[in-house]
Amino acid sequence: MCNIVIFGPAGVGKTTLIGYLALASYSDVDFDRYAQKIKRIIIDELGIEFNKEMILPSCISMDRDELQSYQEKNNMIGTTKRIHRSRISLPVSNPSLTQNKCIFIDTPGTHARIAEKYRGIFEGDLGIYIINCSEIIDLIDLEQRNVIYDQKKLEGLLCKYLEPLRFWHVYKSHSPLIIILSKIDANNVGFKEEIIQKAVFRVQEMLISANFGEREIIA
Repeated sequence: MCNIVIFGPAGVGKTTLIGYLALASYSDVDFDRYAQKIKRIIIDELGIEFNKEMILPSCISMDRDELQSYQEKNNMIGTTKRIHRSRISLPVSNPSLTQNKCIFIDTPGTHARIAEKYRGIFEGDLGIYIINCSEIIDLIDLEQRNVIYDQKKLEGLLCKYLEPLRFWHVYKSHSPLIIILSKIDANNVGFKEEIIQKAVFRVQEMLISANFGEREIIA
């Protein structure tokens, strides 16, 4: 059984991705039933005001303190506070493959929980590193403006994305790594191919600076 670790900064969509994978086999009717069940548990048993943003993360964790972070739609940064492991069966296109169960490891993204994040990374046989496309476009904009006032923000963004890559390169270089660009629907991206390609090119530069070389990036 393969351990797949999902990692990246807070708010990039790590838990949401695993939630989609967990519910991928659900029909619309089954999904509606699951949503209603989760709503009842959250309201009646946990006493938390329900928000639709809780549905996918609830597949991964029903921890009260994490679900409470989803009460306000705009307060969703750093909601994962500890490592979570989910056993998920994935569709297999090759009939000769019988092992389709994987354990997905969800890790915290905030720097305050760096120990949990890197402990989760160590468990991975395969890594999926998620990068916020919108923030990469912001980074490019800061670099182009080259204003002294923006230098601290620019350094912070670079550190946030390069630090996990360097960690993987040092300790997990023998394991495969998939890189995904999320948030391509953000206002400053808007699904525009030329903007996404600009972000892909900048991420490739980041990979080279972290001694990874060029890699395929999924957006």
